[in-house]
Amino acid sequence: VKEPGDGCVFFVERGGRVQNYPTCTQEEDRLKFLETVRALKAFKLNGQKLKEIQKKIFETALKFAAEGNVDAEYQLAECYEKGEGTDLDLSKALEYYERAAKQGHEGAIEALKRLEG
Repeated sequence: VKEPGDGCVFFVERGGRVQNYPTCTQEEDRLKFLETVRALKAFKLNGQKLKEIQKKIFETALKFAAEGNVDAEYQLAECYEKGEGTDLDLSKALEYYERAAKQGHEGAIEALKRLEG
């Protein structure tokens, strides 16, 4: 989770630790977001605290999507579509898929075709 002006702070669930990175470029932001989600999903796949992990993924995606992070917008759309970490909301899922698709995210483009077609 990143606070503006505070560098980057991410949940990388290794024994419950939170990783703190003092500064991040936009590309580093994107890569660290993806690393965070992968780490959280690994816990999900192991069946540990499923609802808690889904909530952390949603909250992390929400913060980064607010900054226009395309990967976060796509992840947030998936959360809304599946009701993972939040309530199921297909209109919000479509909204975030559209945002990510406008930035060229292939997964979002495919999701829109699937949901709208």
